Order: sequence, then C-alpha cells, then structure tokens
Amino acid sequence: MNLTLELIEKAARQGNLAHLLLFHGGAAPKRKESALRIAKILNCHQVHLAPCEQCNSCRKINSGNHPDVAVLAPVRTSIGIEQVLQWQEMVCRKHYEGRYKVFVVEQADRLTLPAANALLKVIEEPPERTIIILSAENAANLLPTIQSRAQGVFFPYLHEQEWLE
Repeated sequence: MNLTLELIEKAARQGNLAHLLLFHGGAAPKRKESALRIAKILNCHQVHLAPCEQCNSCRKINSGNHPDVAVLAPVRTSIGIEQVLQWQEMVCRKHYEGRYKVFVVEQADRLTLPAANALLKVIEEPPERTIIILSAENAANLLPTIQSRAQGVFFPYLHEQEWLE
C-alpha cells in the first residue's frame, strides 16, 4: 500500500481526516476501492486497524446501499452542472445512520467548468462530518482552486505484469 494512503487511513481512524481528498493517477477501480475503504473506516462499528467487513455499515457500503455514502460518476462523457446541483442537495442533507457522510466523485477530471465551480461551493464550506473524495486520472485537469484545497494521494500506475495478474 502507498505510504500516503496509509497516513490517510490512520488519520481516518483517529478522526483527523481532511474534508477533501484527491485520489489521482493509477487505475480507477483501485482509487474507488480505496475511497470506499476510507468510508468503511469512518463508519465501521468495530474498526480497529481495518474495517470489520461484517457490521451493518460495512455490508451496506460494500453493496452500495449506505444512505451516507454516495458515488457520483459521469452520466455521459462529462459531469455536468445538473449532476453537481443534485449531488449538492445530497451533501447538504443530515446524516442518516453513519458517523460520517462520504461522497466519492469518480472521474472528477471530467467536470465541466460550471460543474467544477458549483462543486467549489460545497468544498469551501462542507457540512460537518462530511468527507469528499475526488477521484481523477489526471489531477492537472481539475481547477487549480480545487487542487489547492484537496489533500492529494497519488496512485502509481500498474506495470503490465500487475495488470495481467
């Protein structure tokens, strides 16, 4: 595991996690898996060093049915303003059953300019106990104002042999 990701997980276990993370580079499935692991660490009922994977919260996150954990992905080739405005409504709702609300924005480097500006409003003043994880192949395609507010975690690219395995 990547050292920066280990530090992020440790901060999550201690309740000292930044409200905005930027996972970039590497493979999209690995970034999403890591983001959901952070969500489980924050909401697991029995977490010590790793999520238990057995409690109600971990099982709901694994199945994609946790009311306080959501993934936003492009509907088409980009994430438009309409998607971000709907997403903002979800972000602003109160917690339902988790200790933290965790929102993962997949392919964040595909945000349109109006969508990125709308996202900035939530990033600047997120609701209490809300973590937003942006996942992007190329962080350079995000607005500099978004990049500067996020704690970045670089995922190395896999070698051909690792892909085959």
